[in-house]
Amino acid sequence: MKKILFVINTLGRAGAETALLELLRRLDAEEYEISLYVLLGQGEMISQVPQRYM
Repeated sequence: MKKILFVINTLGRAGAETALLELLRRLDAEEYEISLYVLLGQGEMISQVPQRYM
């Protein structure tokens, strides 16, 4: 299993944040161990993070 860490400042409503959330939804959890670190822990889209990354 490969490990991936995504780090981002916030999850505001912008292009990089939207793309990251879509990528998190599509990556196979059986193949990757994924961690998400939101530096400031805020943003309009934080509620859209898939539950397995909370």
